[in-house]
Amino acid sequence: MASITKSPGTIVNDTTVGTVAWNNPTNAAASDDVYATVGINAGQEIQYSNYLKCTNFGFAIPTNAIIKGVQIDIERHASLNTSNNNVHIQAVRLVKGGTPQGSSKLSSQYWPLSDAYESLGGSADMWGLTLTPADINASNFGVVLEAVLYAPAGYDSITGYVDHIRITVYYTFPPNPGAMLLMQL
Repeated sequence: MASITKSPGTIVNDTTVGTVAWNNPTNAAASDDVYATVGINAGQEIQYSNYLKCTNFGFAIPTNAIIKGVQIDIERHASLNTSNNNVHIQAVRLVKGGTPQGSSKLSSQYWPLSDAYESLGGSADMWGLTLTPADINASNFGVVLEAVLYAPAGYDSITGYVDHIRITVYYTFPPNPGAMLLMQL
């Protein structure tokens, strides 16, 4: 099985969901310790971020390939990670044709205090979608991330940091009928 990993060329704050905007969303394009951030003040209880929408990955999957799976890796950390003050993933979805679609992945894993990748999906996970090379090669293919932030009254403000988001696409090729015929001879 072949695979290719790419980083986004376009990252925006998308207000389709949530109420808390991402600051400097384009900073999530590379693993370089420059961050897209989202935060709330103490006493704001539970808040949901807008989507951090990443597209324009520049894939060039061959047109005869068969897509087998998609993995999303999110390099992130938070200013705190206790049971009362934390950030975690509320939803990650693929973007197909410019809109979030398919199965939503979530994680109750608190974001750590220093950068680490969290992986969702994998080499055999199609996220509940049918994906073609044309879908993945399109500039409007990508991923959205929604975070949930906890900062109850009496606790501290909280900030989530995303350093990098990348997509790995796994694919194979159909059998070559000519090669199969030669093998049979």
